[in-house]
Amino acid sequence: MFYEIDRKSPEFIICLCRGITRKQTIDFILENHIEDLKTLCEKMPIGDRCGGCREDLEKLLLEVMADEGVLDDGALDEE
Repeated sequence: MFYEIDRKSPEFIICLCRGITRKQTIDFILENHIEDLKTLCEKMPIGDRCGGCREDLEKLLLEVMADEGVLDDGALDEE
């Protein structure tokens, strides 16, 4: 059976190695004022095992920064 994965869902597990959800990551980014992937991976136990989530983490970080007005929305169009 095929299931469609909603990568925008708060329950989406963004890091399979650590079992960390999109919502947990967003909350951590906001609470700790994280602005770059390196800092996120150093301060939160995420993205430091297989590295398979790093691209998703980078996109999520840009989305959160755009939503918070830290980043111009046009930066997301460059990808």
